[in-house]
Amino acid sequence: MGGKKTKPIPPPPVIAQTAPVTKTNQFKVLIIGDQGVGRSKLAMAFDRGDVLAEDDQIYPTMRPFNKEIVEGDNKITIRFFDTSTEERCRKRALWLRDSNCVLICFSLNDPNSLSYITVLPPDEKVETSTICEDVQSCAPHSNVILVGTKSDLDRTVDDAKVQEVREKFHNSKYVECDDKNWEQIKVVFDMAVTGAKTGTAKSNN
Repeated sequence: MGGKKTKPIPPPPVIAQTAPVTKTNQFKVLIIGDQGVGRSKLAMAFDRGDVLAEDDQIYPTMRPFNKEIVEGDNKITIRFFDTSTEERCRKRALWLRDSNCVLICFSLNDPNSLSYITVLPPDEKVETSTICEDVQSCAPHSNVILVGTKSDLDRTVDDAKVQEVREKFHNSKYVECDDKNWEQIKVVFDMAVTGAKTGTAKSNN
């Protein structure tokens, strides 16, 4: 007599595996510049991933925030720091010291904001060094990106003066943006990420 035929047991289903992230690298981007150049608006747009609304509250100093990017088996963490104008003279050197990339912002409709990067104002009573001097001293191997903000407004900054400042930072990269144009802001963000990954932070030791 023939018994019942036993059905073969099917093999277990193949479950697609996501390759694990095997290495995490963290980099720091510092955003600095004179008061009123739109530095914090730029930082807030980076964090949000979009332009700000007209009624958004602009904070004088944006809290530090992270952006994570996965590249193959590596996870890249970019930590962005906005800076406080009120505390700039006391903490700028500390902020700079472990930065991989520095975004130096100025307004395209304010020549004084460009001069502020390399020359102390004549009525300055607190600061003893310029942004340029501090970057050269505390972040000599960081990648510097000069950012001209408010490109939608009437331009009063001389291109030759911009080039002079770039040459102070070994002909740094330069980009212009309008804080109401996400495509332009995204270009700045991508440049900052690339700059952070290839810049070398100065040790605190």
